[in-house]
Amino acid sequence: MHIQDDTAGREISASDKRQADILWKVLMLTRLVIPGYVLYALYLYWTLPPSAYLSGGY
Repeated sequence: MHIQDDTAGREISASDKRQADILWKVLMLTRLVIPGYVLYALYLYWTLPPSAYLSGGY
């Protein structure tokens, strides 16, 4: 199956470029947020004391 590109020579409007730029920035920030959340969860796991129930207390 061969698909021909029919967008050659078309001009992209300024508002579309702006929207694409905003979307790109959101996607790049998502790349930082997810690992940051994982690191935060690991930080809490290692720094918070276990509950009394889990440690055998009452």
